[in-house]
Amino acid sequence: MGQQLINTVFIPGPLKDEFNETIPSEDVAKWSHLVPDALTTTDNDGTGNTIAGRVAVLNALGVTSLPNGAPLLLPASFPNTNRNLLRAAILPDVLRLDLDLAPNDLGVGQFGLQNGRRLGDDATDIALRLLRQLADVNFPSGSGLPGSGPARAGALNFPADRRVFLVLQGTDFYEPDASVTDLSGAGNEKAILSVFPYFPTPHPLPGAPGSIGYPPVL
Repeated sequence: MGQQLINTVFIPGPLKDEFNETIPSEDVAKWSHLVPDALTTTDNDGTGNTIAGRVAVLNALGVTSLPNGAPLLLPASFPNTNRNLLRAAILPDVLRLDLDLAPNDLGVGQFGLQNGRRLGDDATDIALRLLRQLADVNFPSGSGLPGSGPARAGALNFPADRRVFLVLQGTDFYEPDASVTDLSGAGNEKAILSVFPYFPTPHPLPGAPGSIGYPPVL
């Protein structure tokens, strides 16, 4: 497993182990059909199903600002013309690292979901905020929403595909406050170390000195 949430969001339960065992050179051929089309600047079905149309839907739902969601990651004018953009960013499922970028440059969406992955990066929100703006969704006929109509290949079909709900807010609300807007910090409850192995110090075991409820009440 390389990039965050790929197995969790796109791969059905019975196939998850097989996905993890697949070598990266086979990812595109075996798994591209499970990744939805990306929205573009062109209305391809006459319903306003564009990147700008999705922004209008998210704004109308009130999920592009606190307290109900996170800010947009891409502008409504994001110039994508490639419906395979998500497939190219997601597969093969490997971490991509550009050493020419500054250490604090997340490189979101440049050539993958992000540039490498630091322990403190808000990796889940990076994926959610990209997917909610770019993943094609087929909404029910008569809803008047961009992308509405009969079910079609290449789209997440709502409401049968529950993954739609996963991405609308654009955040997991691990910390339900302004920190959800900072993709360089995941809000870990203990400080991440600046030296190897970098992981925060563990919480004390229950009943140990320094743990919650110590000393025990007899």
